[in-house]
Amino acid sequence: MNALESMLIRFGLLKDDLDYHLLRASMVIIFLAFGYQKWWEYEAQVLIPYISNGPLIFWLYPVFVGTVTIIPFMPNGWDPAAGFPAMAGNVPFLVKDIVLLAVSFYLLKQDVMRASLSARKTADTRTAAASVAGASLTAPNQ
Repeated sequence: MNALESMLIRFGLLKDDLDYHLLRASMVIIFLAFGYQKWWEYEAQVLIPYISNGPLIFWLYPVFVGTVTIIPFMPNGWDPAAGFPAMAGNVPFLVKDIVLLAVSFYLLKQDVMRASLSARKTADTRTAAASVAGASLTAPNQ
């Protein structure tokens, strides 16, 4: 285990928030790969039958598509022999949206915290600079 840890440290993989950067990069790739389709008519037409079966979302279709809410109501979404929770059809594909939603909230929280910390550091630096400048103006000449 120490050899693996040493190798990861040597390559710089255990510093500088690697987990955060990997999550962000993977989300960008996933949103580019899957998200671009959501803006085209053909994708909207494919989703209509699924959305119309979801009592939590059918009324939102003209405004917003939230695929997580249609998972429980997906036609043929559960294996006929095993039943719930054995997924079938498009349900396994849609389950990824649960992870994507959770990671999106995590990254948003991290970005808000980073921005807040950065703003606080900037304000502290300006306050310190202003107090130094003010002290030098009021100091008696020697």
